[in-house]
Formats: sequence, structure tokens, C-alpha cells
Amino acid sequence: MRKLDQLDAIQRLDPYLLARWIRAKRVMLACSGVLSVTVLLGWLFPVVGDGLPAGWEHMKVSTALSVLLGISAVLVIQPGVDRQRKFKGRVLLLLMMVLAGSALLTHWRAAPGPLETFLARGDATELPGTMSMQTAVFMLLFSQVIWIEWTATGVMGKLADAVTFLLFLMLVLFLCGYLFGSYEFISSRETLKVSVPTWFCMASLSFVAITRRVRSPLFSVVVGKGAGSRTARLIAPGLTLAPLLVIFLVERAIAGGQLSMAQGASVAATFLVAGGFLFVFWVGRKINSYEDELRMLAMVDSLTQLSNRRGLELVGEPLFRDALRNRRELQLMFFDLDGLKRVNDRLGHEAGSSLIMTFSEQLGLAFAEADLVARIGGDEFVALGDPAVLASALADLHGRLARINAGEDRSYDIEFSAGTSTLGEPGRGRRSFATLLEEADQAMYRDKRRKQVSRSRI
Repeated sequence: MRKLDQLDAIQRLDPYLLARWIRAKRVMLACSGVLSVTVLLGWLFPVVGDGLPAGWEHMKVSTALSVLLGISAVLVIQPGVDRQRKFKGRVLLLLMMVLAGSALLTHWRAAPGPLETFLARGDATELPGTMSMQTAVFMLLFSQVIWIEWTATGVMGKLADAVTFLLFLMLVLFLCGYLFGSYEFISSRETLKVSVPTWFCMASLSFVAITRRVRSPLFSVVVGKGAGSRTARLIAPGLTLAPLLVIFLVERAIAGGQLSMAQGASVAATFLVAGGFLFVFWVGRKINSYEDELRMLAMVDSLTQLSNRRGLELVGEPLFRDALRNRRELQLMFFDLDGLKRVNDRLGHEAGSSLIMTFSEQLGLAFAEADLVARIGGDEFVALGDPAVLASALADLHGRLARINAGEDRSYDIEFSAGTSTLGEPGRGRRSFATLLEEADQAMYRDKRRKQVSRSRI
């Protein structure tokens, strides 16, 4: 991946969401740290362990140490740190790898090694002092993600993204193991399993891993400010939890005898298919709404909120063809503000913008019954519609501007030149919409020159 791609991903991040995400990461790390220290104290001091909830002993000393080493490494290896701090952080990661690797070796040999024996104080399980195989694999993968530079791109960046996503999948798998009683997914032996406290610590570490990769194009969606990111954040919770909820309820119904296995499968499939269709329809609706927003942005002038030149072309062309096909009159009226440059030079561009906005507002009000009103240039406007409607609207516009110009403390008058071109005028052949626009433009300039001649004579 090119550095330009990563820079583009960073620029798409929402700073507010990113700050909230980082705060949540810190809270989760703090909770995991307190939990791991508590478990360590429970192993070291039996009086503390006696006061802990039942099942705490499933989180082994090696697991608690690995979590603390991972948290410490994350706090040390921050973006932009010097080489010395980075070295210290990687030493902590190496210790984490040693603990996880020793646990995997113990499972393979089915006998505790010297490290596990040292950490096995008070542990009377089958493999004392040994974390579960699932936990060991998770810790190894997490240490690899933190080892890789957070700004890594290319092959290393893709590897970090893939391992981070794998950590998330492992979390979901362990959760499903608890929900559906698939204990072989959360335990390697009867007394060695991914306990609930261990799962929470894993969730916190996964959160950290995603945060470190949030500037990559893949995970930038999490805190991005684009339409796709907003849609992803809306659908992700439902898309993740809905299937789990449906399958969990069906499994409970089967276990309770309310449904047979075949009935449960049918109910689950029905709800999942229905949910899939609702999801597709919802996404389609969101895409359509975003498309409408983009179309409006492309067709609307940002200053006046009237249609722009592209809007005129997209709407005017069909109106022209319809009028041509049905042999009805269609008139295009072209306006040009008089004296805009003079106002800009004398009073500044803010006054010029105010002039444009005031004129466009009055133009929109007067020509409310027209088919289209657009601003197609700095001081150029167009109205399109029935000739009788436009003639009445033009008289209304003159009256509105006369009342504004008669107001007190005005530094300039709002004046304009106008020209028209009408489809269906006698002697006119078949023309294009561009020709209609050009003829109205020429008529406007004739009106402007006539005014200039009149002023010079005075």
C-alpha cells in the first residue's frame, strides 16, 4: 500500500469519535489491569482468594501476568516514542511470548514445564500454572500485533490487520462457546478454559489492537467520518448480535422441549433469512439516501442554495425535450447582476456575497412557480418555465427589488439585466437546450448594452 493511501485513511478519521474510542480503550485497559492484579493477589495470598467470586481460579497466574505484560507494552510503545522505549516495550512482549509459548509446549508435552511449576503455587489442576491452549494462542497473536509498527503498511500492515481480525473472531468463538455450551471451543482440558475474566481481558486487548490499526484503510471504517463508516457503525451491532440472539433462543427452546431439532432449525433459518432481507433493504435505503445527498451536493449552489449549472442541465434538458415533444412553449430567462464588480471593489467581497444572496432570495420567491431557478455563474442566474408564469414573476421581482432599494442606509442598489428565449416562438425551428440558453444570454447582453447607452446619454 502506498503512503498516500494511509494518509488518505487518516484524513477520513473523525477526531471526536477517535478521542472517544481512545478513552474507552483506556477504561478497558484499567479494568483489565485491576482484574489481573486482583487474580494475582488471589493466587499469592489465599485469604484474598477466599474472598473472590467462585471460578476466579480459572484465570491462571500466567494468564494474569500475560495480560499485565501486554498492557504495559501497549503503554510503553506509543506512537512516536524513541528507540529506547520501543526496546523496553518489545522486551515486555518477548516475556509475554515466553509465557504463552511455554504454555503451548506444556499442552503438547502434557506435563508442566519449569516455568509453570514455578507459577503453580496453590494450583491443584491437571496442568498446574498453565493457561488454556486457546488463551496461549490469543496472547501470542496479540503480542505479534503490538510488535508490528502501528504505521506499518504493505505486507506487514496487511498481516497486522489480518491478525487483529483473527483476534476478534476468536473472541466471538469463545462467546459462542459459552452461549451454546460448546465448551470444546473454550477449554483444552476439563480444568483449563477461557474464563469470563480472561475473556474480558482478551476483549480489552483486542480493543487495543483495533485502536492501533484504526489508521489503516481496513479499520479506519470504525471511526471514519464518511457515509460508509456511519452505515457500518449503525449495522455492526445488529449484524453481530441478532444471529447470536436468534440461535441462542432457538437452542434454549430445543433444550426446553418446546421445539424439536428440525423445528428449531426451521425457525432459526426463517428469522435469519428475514433478517438478511431486512438488512439488504435497509442498506439499499441508506445507499439511496446517500446518493440523493450527493446528487443534491452536485446540483445545488452552496452560497444561494439554488440549482447550479449542473442542476440546470440535468433538469432543464428533460423539460426542454418534454416541451418539444408536446409542442408547448418553454421560456428561459437569463439574469445578470449589474454592478457586482463595483460593489466588490468598493465594499469588499462580503458585500458582494450579500448582494448575490439577497438577489437570489428575491429571485427564488418571485419565481416560485417556475419550473427551475438556478445560479450558473458568479452573477448569472436562470429561470425556466411557462412564458406567462415567468412574465408575471419578472414583474414581481422588479417590485420586490424596488422596495429593498428604497430602504434607508443602503450603499448600493440591486439591479439586473435580463434576456429571454422561448421555445415555440414563430419562425424558430427545432433547437437544443444549449441554443435556448445561448440565445437568452445574448438577449441579456443586449439589454445590458442598452442600459449602458442610456446611462452614457444621461
